[in-house]
Amino acid sequence: MSLASWALVMAHHQEPGNAKAGYVYLVMASFGTLALLLAFGLLAGPAGDYGFAAIRAAPHTPYVAALVLILMLLGAGSKAGLVPLHVWLPLAHPAAPSHVSALMSGVMTKVAIYGFIRVVFDLLGPPTWSASVIVLFLGSITAVMGILYAMMENDLKRLLAYSTIENVGIIFVSLGLALGFQANGMKLAAALAFTAALFHVLNHSFFKSLLFFGAGAVLTATGERDMDRLGGLIHRLPYTSFAVLAGCVAISALPPLAAQRRGGNRQRSRPILADGDVHPGRAVSAGRHPAGSGDRRAVADLARDPRWPDADPGRRGLAVDRADRREPQFL
Repeated sequence: MSLASWALVMAHHQEPGNAKAGYVYLVMASFGTLALLLAFGLLAGPAGDYGFAAIRAAPHTPYVAALVLILMLLGAGSKAGLVPLHVWLPLAHPAAPSHVSALMSGVMTKVAIYGFIRVVFDLLGPPTWSASVIVLFLGSITAVMGILYAMMENDLKRLLAYSTIENVGIIFVSLGLALGFQANGMKLAAALAFTAALFHVLNHSFFKSLLFFGAGAVLTATGERDMDRLGGLIHRLPYTSFAVLAGCVAISALPPLAAQRRGGNRQRSRPILADGDVHPGRAVSAGRHPAGSGDRRAVADLARDPRWPDADPGRRGLAVDRADRREPQFL
């Protein structure tokens, strides 16, 4: 999986920066694979039996269990995007074709999460409170760092990559809570937290793939990933705009597309300035604007409502006079 995805990331290796992204991704994938091999070696023990039934039946000392947990966090965390092992995500997603980014974010990161769940919740035996605290702490840091980076990002695909990091952190927060509840004998609460994690795994795989496909459509139509140079695309790409809107509704936890409300993605009304005239298919230079979360910035750029006059086709874009901007529109 790692080698195949590396080849897909290097599909446009001739473009500047893509070779570095592929190299970083390959190094992180190799590191994660090594950690996973060591973890399964410890689980197999001196007998060397890698069957799941034998691993479940084998006694694991607290030292071995703690070491396996650390190795699984390093191995699965590097492939899923846990902080500080997330460095490959904001590099690989812009370098890879958009449909490959959708596969990597929607499916590949979930394979790593499945591996972590299978080992920690199934093969490692009864969880401990200390293990839940570690998972909960790393998940919280990952979620906070991911959304903070996403809010400051202007590149559309890098923004979605940081949003993936945030959502992976939220999933690990739910898994940490499930471990903690299970360690304290609170089976119902553990089942609820575990169900929330699995539901968000499924939910994120759908809406993040949709958003990456939307980003690919925007990139194909405009040749731009910089959101400060995009505006009024709802007129040029109406179907893409409404598809991205559906993805943003899902990522904002608005019913009926999501049932898990996340504090970092609460919807707020912010003014989005309509930046004057723009020729269809051209880029427009726009000022920075605040937003409640990274992914809603994308739909805000798609939903601006500038006028569409005839413009000189030879011009790259139409300069915007800030003094002549129209009144803010609230989304």
